[in-house]
Amino acid sequence: MFFALLSGLLGGTSSILYFESVAGGPISIVGTVSATYPAWTAVIARLFLAEHLSPLQYVGVVVVILGCMGVAYEPSDKSDAGEKTTNRLWFLQANLAAAGWGVSGVVTDHAYELPNASEANLVLFAFLGGVLTLGPYGLLRSRGRKFSQREFTRGALPMAMFTVGNLLLTFAFRHGDATLVQTLSSPYPAITLVFAFIILKERPTFLQWVCIVLILVGMVLCPGVA
Repeated sequence: MFFALLSGLLGGTSSILYFESVAGGPISIVGTVSATYPAWTAVIARLFLAEHLSPLQYVGVVVVILGCMGVAYEPSDKSDAGEKTTNRLWFLQANLAAAGWGVSGVVTDHAYELPNASEANLVLFAFLGGVLTLGPYGLLRSRGRKFSQREFTRGALPMAMFTVGNLLLTFAFRHGDATLVQTLSSPYPAITLVFAFIILKERPTFLQWVCIVLILVGMVLCPGVA
């Protein structure tokens, strides 16, 4: 229960740092830096969980991380980037967010390795950790703003999907190595691009399409041979 709560606190705090870094820095850099969190998981899991992957699996991990960085890269408006780079706090926040997400995955994986680990407890306390961090943050951010039913309704669906995704990710840690679980769950920016291409008629750049292909190749290599 302790490690589940710690994982939730780390995940929630990392999300807050990411939100703050997006507000303070150019998305082209923030998105790229924050997409490196599987690298943190790979290093920490190797040191503390003694995870051993095959060379081909490590290649897959690296390819997916590079692909996510490329997909997340989005050239920002020069004037906007110039204004935002005056304060470099956002760069530290983006790196801390990536590190926090990486450590959170390792902590979750470790919790499952403990005797009599309960999946129900893990989900409950991880959720509690998120409430204890993102809850106060949301309340502080909304101070002085009039409640809008329309905004609440529009925000409820994506947050519900986000919650289901995190729930499935928590279950995945029971069956897979932390490095591989984090890596295989990291290419969500590619799904966003495909959705935007089909529904919103947005056109990803050539670099982003290349990186989507890299991600697909990496995801084939990551699971390796059982």
